Amino acid sequence: MRLTHHLFLWLWIGFIGGTGILFLIAMPLAARLRTAGTAQKDIDFILTTIAGAWVVASAIAACFVGRRLQRSVARIRAHACGVLLSAAVFVAFLQAGSGPFSTFLVSREVVTERFIFGPYPDEAEIKRLAGEGFTGIITLLSPIIPFEAVLLAQERAAARAAGLELVEAPMFPWVSANEEVLAMIRQLVESGTGRYYVHCYAGRDRTDLARSVILEATGIKARPLGTGETSAIGLISLSPDWLESSVWWNPNWQYRRKLILRYSAQAEDLTDFPLLVKLTGANFDFSLAQTSGQDLRFLDADNATQLSYEIESWDPARQEAYVWVKVPQIAAAPSADHIWLYFGNPSAPDSQDPSRVWSNGYVLVHHNQNSALLVPDSTYNAHIGIPAGMASESTIITLVPSLGKLGGALALDGTTGITVPNTPSLGLGTGNYTVEVWVKTSALAEYRRIVTKYNSDTTTGFGLTEEPDGTAAFTEWVTGGINNAS
Repeated sequence: MRLTHHLFLWLWIGFIGGTGILFLIAMPLAARLRTAGTAQKDIDFILTTIAGAWVVASAIAACFVGRRLQRSVARIRAHACGVLLSAAVFVAFLQAGSGPFSTFLVSREVVTERFIFGPYPDEAEIKRLAGEGFTGIITLLSPIIPFEAVLLAQERAAARAAGLELVEAPMFPWVSANEEVLAMIRQLVESGTGRYYVHCYAGRDRTDLARSVILEATGIKARPLGTGETSAIGLISLSPDWLESSVWWNPNWQYRRKLILRYSAQAEDLTDFPLLVKLTGANFDFSLAQTSGQDLRFLDADNATQLSYEIESWDPARQEAYVWVKVPQIAAAPSADHIWLYFGNPSAPDSQDPSRVWSNGYVLVHHNQNSALLVPDSTYNAHIGIPAGMASESTIITLVPSLGKLGGALALDGTTGITVPNTPSLGLGTGNYTVEVWVKTSALAEYRRIVTKYNSDTTTGFGLTEEPDGTAAFTEWVTGGINNAS
């Protein structure tokens, strides 16, 4: 009876104290050693020594406590306290992301193009992985851990049924000799072939360790960030965040891309600039975002400051989208300027804020992407365009989804157009101003107005017109004369 009593005390003292040593000593120490470049076999030896020392120390502590608890009532109370403390520690252990709850706390993360990390995949997820073209699954589950042995057996059956390769890389968290398993993973990385989904179940230390090995083995073999993924306007390139170790902004978003702002496209620094981001099937997986892009979020380089954006066009069927993002700065000299694009949150609300995107001196912005009778203005000024000149305004405006330079465009009949009521905010003032319009004509014609602004007496204003020879002319009416430019 006394032996049973001592064994029970040893178990709960060992469990409670061991958990504390794990979180307060072993894991921080392992992280520091890994950062310092200590070999994994040396880290394993140190952690195994700590674990062994605690096994002996907890046995001695159990004998000491057992001698103190001579009366049966005291024993019962001690055992009850031990059970309650063990349960509390176990719950805390789960909530820390190290047990079954890790399935809900860990989301997919693109570590490299070939290695995607995520939670334990059930049968349905394994079928999905097969459909996404994965070569196989790298499982870090250890058959030594009782409940992981059951999960491993289920995973084997599901992978076999889905036709996926299952690479078993059993790692025992924090204390085992994992060097051979890591060497196997390193060899798989260096082979240069296959796309794998990597996961464990109880805890994140193993996935963090595997991630560091994969990144180390990938090293300079990763293709340069942004290669072959340049946007149409030449100011930005999208890169998978390979080798990026920055903190994840929000765990509710499953995916992200790094957008590199290339300095070579302009001659001066740009500040508070509306940047056009073009997404295509070549640089963005539309199936991972909401149907209209409601879950897009753009963040500054600090990975904390959200940036204002406006989706001008979103067409998953054509695998094409155009988004305007207001960026704080694009340098005209070599720099590390970049922003982040996060997506993959099915419950995220739409967070567009067009008026903030165009708040830096813009008076009117019409994208002409809607087929409604009114043309909205993206600025604060709300200069709404109104069809005019026909009894049925709907015949004037036709939205052609694929005709425009950026998604859709409005097709006008050539004799009528869209007017904007005059307001003080549309005044020309005395300084410089810019008028920009994108237009494509079906044929050359005589003098044709593209966009104009003038008073009723035509003494002040401007006109951008198409000339019979296909050129464009800009005319400015000023008091006492006319200024022409072409």
